[in-house]
Amino acid sequence: MSEITRIIQALTHTCGQSTIREPIGLHEPSFADTRAWDYVKDCLDTGWVSSAGEWVSRFEQALCNTTGAKYAIAVTNGTVALRLGLHLVGVKPGDEVLVPPLSFVATANAVQHLGATPHFVDIESGTLGMCPAALNERLERVCCRVDNNLINRETGRRIAAVMPVHVFGNPAEIKKLKALSQQWGLPLVEDQIESLPNGSMKDVLKMYYKDAESNIDVFKFNMESWFDNVMDRASGWYKRKIRVILILVGFLIATVFNVDTLEIFGRLQDQALANQLSELAGDLVASEATVEAIGLEALQAEFGKINLNELSIGWSEYTSGVKSFSSTNILMSFLGWIITALAISLGAPFWFDLLNKLVKFRGTGNTKDIIVVQNENRRSNQQHAVKVIEG
Repeated sequence: MSEITRIIQALTHTCGQSTIREPIGLHEPSFADTRAWDYVKDCLDTGWVSSAGEWVSRFEQALCNTTGAKYAIAVTNGTVALRLGLHLVGVKPGDEVLVPPLSFVATANAVQHLGATPHFVDIESGTLGMCPAALNERLERVCCRVDNNLINRETGRRIAAVMPVHVFGNPAEIKKLKALSQQWGLPLVEDQIESLPNGSMKDVLKMYYKDAESNIDVFKFNMESWFDNVMDRASGWYKRKIRVILILVGFLIATVFNVDTLEIFGRLQDQALANQLSELAGDLVASEATVEAIGLEALQAEFGKINLNELSIGWSEYTSGVKSFSSTNILMSFLGWIITALAISLGAPFWFDLLNKLVKFRGTGNTKDIIVVQNENRRSNQQHAVKVIEG
């Protein structure tokens, strides 16, 4: 029995008999029990039916989550993806690319679309992927080095890359193939669309375990790397989203309560208000008491002594007619609200540090004497100084 006959019988035993009217599909999509129609309808309803839109972004993110890759870019089809990958590694017209003979035609087409020639290397029976031994034997037999290029002595063409294929979800001997490609100085592009799992955690684990060749240490390292990559992307996405949300919330708070940082800065130049704040701060510092010791209600009462209207917090000056809703006032308030929103999103230290820098900038001229706050109740000889900058 010939090898070809044995393979045909094995396929028939596994897949069953096929006829012209009832062929055995290589890859038949199934949309049963899915929301595929809703997704397509959403694309049509929103007008995003080409190379951009929410579903493209979601597909790219899902691909990153499944594979552990940092980035994914969706293109028209697998042929274009392979052609783009080969182009990026420097494949040019007149080159050769080493590929397996058992694959979908897109593998060879991607090479020829760049004006290069497919150079077929035999597969192995265990994985149906490119055979590492056959690859090494072929390179040793037909290749030579000319000016740092690997040249096929039989054709005179440069061998530019190796492109193994993971056929029907069976991982090729990728580690051995990668080691050989590095040994010969050839870039490696993996055609691995058929090896993608369906996205469930079980299949992801199975994929990484099989790739580790049952080596638990390698499997552990692969899973840690995959988890770290996913968490890096998730944390980055979360930070970007939460920063935008905090800025929007901060701007809403600033506008509703009219918390204008620029106006507050201007009011802090008022000496009487500055003295009042300094005295309150000095009393609290001199008492050497914690918030728990003072009591939250007592602390709120102390701060309640300061009239927030003097800091121009709130809309009372507008409603009372002290300030008009002129375009200049609104524009300046808008700028102050933006700074307040940034302060809320970045935290209190940013806001106080900004005010401190503004006060120092305004105070580059004359300064007042230091105001000394005396604590008569606890330590008559203890002094706490607060510097007040004159506007």
